Amino acid sequence: MFAKISIAALVVTAPFVLWKTSSVADPPAAPVVSVQSPALNSAPTPPLDAPAATPPEPLLVATNQQDQESAPTEVAEAGATISGRIFKSPTGEPVVGQKVKLLDMSLLGESLDSAVVGETESKAGTGIYLFSLYPPGRYAVVMDIPKGWYLVAHSTSGQLFEMVEVLPSENQYVVDVELTQATATLTGTLLIGGKPAPDTSFDLSPFRSRCDEEDSPCVTDSAGRFRVDAIPPFEGDLQASIDHEDGSSRVSFLVPVWLAPNATSDVAFDFSWGTTSIEGGVYRQVDGKLKPLTGRWEVIYSRLEPDPETGVPTGNMESVRGETDADGTFLIESLKPGRISLTIYPSSGGSAKHRATFDIAAGVRYVKDFILGESAIKATVLNKPPTTRDFFLTLYQGNIDPFPVTPENVISTLLHFENIQIAMANGDRFEGLMPGTYTVIAASWPCPANAASARAMGEEFFYTFGVARAVVNITGYKQTVNVTLDNFRFVPRP
Repeated sequence: MFAKISIAALVVTAPFVLWKTSSVADPPAAPVVSVQSPALNSAPTPPLDAPAATPPEPLLVATNQQDQESAPTEVAEAGATISGRIFKSPTGEPVVGQKVKLLDMSLLGESLDSAVVGETESKAGTGIYLFSLYPPGRYAVVMDIPKGWYLVAHSTSGQLFEMVEVLPSENQYVVDVELTQATATLTGTLLIGGKPAPDTSFDLSPFRSRCDEEDSPCVTDSAGRFRVDAIPPFEGDLQASIDHEDGSSRVSFLVPVWLAPNATSDVAFDFSWGTTSIEGGVYRQVDGKLKPLTGRWEVIYSRLEPDPETGVPTGNMESVRGETDADGTFLIESLKPGRISLTIYPSSGGSAKHRATFDIAAGVRYVKDFILGESAIKATVLNKPPTTRDFFLTLYQGNIDPFPVTPENVISTLLHFENIQIAMANGDRFEGLMPGTYTVIAASWPCPANAASARAMGEEFFYTFGVARAVVNITGYKQTVNVTLDNFRFVPRP
């Protein structure tokens, strides 16, 4: 694939039924369609009561305005100085007493606390914090954002996490923190199968920090309504997710929204409910025989919907993420008909992802098995473009070529290839392959790898997005093929 564009939900434990609720009747028994497919990507064929607005936490503001200069410029004698000023926008008033931590990333373990090498507070009168005498290395300045405020530079983040690379040749680094009050409000309805879901807790992406608060506003009332105050201005897609007592989790359809300052926006998060199910397993073909893989495998279901601009199905809509049983089998229930994708990869890592895309009909029980071989492809990439910001190695069935493309169809081409890719590399390797013809594609992105960033970059993206490809024929069951990708192609400039 060119990039990971789709959005998945939280991991759930197995065995799992990825949707069960007492408020909706269980679907009737469905016909079973069994498909034993030797290829990785072959498809089966089926016969509030609104609470009062919460004010932001008060920020301590310095009363001495004459010292509102930038961070100190003194140079430490034996090590680097990392400092900055914390202030309110748009007034520029310094914020005092704000706790700030410094992390040494070389010490990072299972928690951020394992890497803390310094703690301080912004000072009275200036709002300045200061860490002194630190040797060369990779550090991070970390600060929790007070409730009701947000970072001007990263409005959706509930925490400042700014990386600082301390070099032997430099001894002064400045990380200023600009905060402003969050005044937008989001109201709406949570729908399950088109019906309001009362008394239901949910997570809100990309504002998960608001739902993690002790007195979380991310819960519906008896009418299925909710209200979340103190949200930063935001233009983009919102998404809700729900966890259930049986361990299942589901993600709603994306909802485009514009959250304006001092305004209220109303949305509906829809969790669909259908009568289709998919079961299957993960197997390896060894010496012509199928053996179940008993390790845990992540299983990601994504319902594909047409992109509003291109009409190409994308995975940015409803999705479910679960895990296989210990014997390598899985079951996903209560799905709606349409174009879907199913992706697997080991929970422990160490192998490529594998994907299948196909259509499902209402009221049918599908059997979809993933058959993995013992062959592999090792890819070496040379002459990576200097404009590379993100980079991906992906695999496709058959001999395919994304070119020719034009500025007008680049985005639709990206979305199309996102839907048909069958594996993502583990490092520089694609594993678990059966005999056949494959195409390896190396994609160089000049921006963060998603369609929204590509559109935001404008015309320049079309001329700096590069692709190299290699066609590989695997003829045996225990074969490793080495390929080199070094000839990156671009849309030609006019």
